[in-house]
Amino acid sequence: MDAEEEVPSADVPALISETVQAVRDGDDPRIRVLLERLAQRADTETLLLLRTRLNEDLSPGPDAAHRPE
Repeated sequence: MDAEEEVPSADVPALISETVQAVRDGDDPRIRVLLERLAQRADTETLLLLRTRLNEDLSPGPDAAHRPE
């Protein structure tokens, strides 16, 4: 990726949200693209935020035991 294509840090929250959505959708190619873009700007705080968002989004809620399968 050229310097012109660098992801601005303001886009990091959007990239995290898009990544969470792609994981929810099971869209492996999109996940790969988003992670490649995020990796160019990611610091430890960003990676921990991504981890937290994925855990929050993908963990079962309190009524998970009562959901029909």
